[in-house]
Amino acid sequence: MKKCFISLLAAILLVLSGCKTAVTAEAPNIRPRTFSEETQEVLDLIGDVYFYDFTLDDTLKSYTIDFWTCADGQWAHESVAMDNFSALKHACLGFQVLDEGIVLYDFNENGTTKMTSDIPLRPDPGPGYGIGSYHLGNEQAIEANREIILCQYLVSQSDGRIYTGELGSFAPGHYSAGTALTITFYDHPLEA
Repeated sequence: MKKCFISLLAAILLVLSGCKTAVTAEAPNIRPRTFSEETQEVLDLIGDVYFYDFTLDDTLKSYTIDFWTCADGQWAHESVAMDNFSALKHACLGFQVLDEGIVLYDFNENGTTKMTSDIPLRPDPGPGYGIGSYHLGNEQAIEANREIILCQYLVSQSDGRIYTGELGSFAPGHYSAGTALTITFYDHPLEA
C-alpha cells in the first residue's frame, strides 16, 4: 500500500511539473490540457482531477475563480480566489474535486499556488434525486469580464432527471440544487 501511494504521489508530481505551456501567438483562450496516455491513466486513478491551459494577452490583468451554490433554484456566490498579473501570457490551472472540498492549483511563470476550499463541489443529492455534471471540455475564447464555467453539478428535482441543455449555464431549469466553479478574466487589476 505504501509503495502504491508513493508511486501515485510521484506520478502526480510528474503531471504537475509538466504543466508548462508553449509560447504561441494565440488569441486569449482556455482549453483542457492534453496529457499522454500514461499520464491520463494515472489521473483517472486519482479521480476528479482537471487541468486547463490558458493563453492571455496584454489586455487581461487579473482573474477570479469563483465558487457558486444553488438552493431552490437560486444561485449564490460562496467564495473567491483571485490573482493579479502584469506580463503573464501562459498558465495552467488545475483542480481536484474531493468529497470534503476542492483543491486548486495555479501554475504560471511566477510559480505555483495551491488553494483549498472546504465547501464540497459535488453535492449529495439524497435518495430519489439525480445528479448531472459538466466540465469544460473544449477550447473557449477568453473575453474580458465574462465568466466561464469550468465545472458544474446539478441535482434534479423529484423526478431524478437532469436535462443536458441545463448543464454549463446558470439559467433556471429542471434542477433544485447545484454547485459551480467558474473563472473570469478582467481587463483591470483587482483589489483584495
